[in-house]
Amino acid sequence: MDLKTIVSTMTPETRENLATAIEIGRWSDGSKLTEQQKSSSMQAIIAWDAYYGKETNEPFRVQKGGELNRTVKKDNSKEDSKVDVIKIISTNPNL
Repeated sequence: MDLKTIVSTMTPETRENLATAIEIGRWSDGSKLTEQQKSSSMQAIIAWDAYYGKETNEPFRVQKGGELNRTVKKDNSKEDSKVDVIKIISTNPNL
């Protein structure tokens, strides 16, 4: 099964469960994530955000459409400026 198919079947709850598992390093049943599971879960979250995520100004957050906004603060300003956009989805051969 390819990543696009997996992402199309994921619910927002599944995405949140994967994110929580990555953050704490354990599945909801308490078993530890392997490095492969962490990597696959991160890829699924990034792909899900690219397809279904909401637009946000959070730094280093994948946007709908697969763009990653890298932001920096200029001159101690509280406003973030968009300095670069990267297409993540187009660089992943699994999609």
